[in-house]
Amino acid sequence: MTNKELVAAGHALAKAQGADAPLTEIAKLVSDLATRLDVITVLSDVLTAENLALKNYIDGECYVESKRTGVYTCAGISKPETPATDVILNEVRAQAISNALDSCSPCCDTDCVMDAIDISYEHAELRSNGAIELHDGLAAIAAQLRASKDGE
Repeated sequence: MTNKELVAAGHALAKAQGADAPLTEIAKLVSDLATRLDVITVLSDVLTAENLALKNYIDGECYVESKRTGVYTCAGISKPETPATDVILNEVRAQAISNALDSCSPCCDTDCVMDAIDISYEHAELRSNGAIELHDGLAAIAAQLRASKDGE
């Protein structure tokens, strides 16, 4: 469950508890926790965007690779490693791919394709097979991003 789904589930649980229910205090607590998690998620998104901007600046503007040594330096200072930022950015990229794949899943079903664009089963099957291959390739890229530790 993503943070956003957890926040929504927490709020829904709190709303489902009646005022007379013995779990009212627990519902309030869950709602507070969900609200705090929602705030943390927003802050995390902001920090991720800022880190990406800083990383892009470092990579594109400040540090230059020495042709003699192959080392990136700026005024003699070695380029800093950003493993935590790299992991977060890879997860954001992988999640974007996964979200796109989820929204396109009907394209992988022959019957859905056939019904959606009113074509023969044979043509729909060709299209859905192509969509499945594309889906599998993109899913592999998302998995590779999640497994990567160096941001590449």
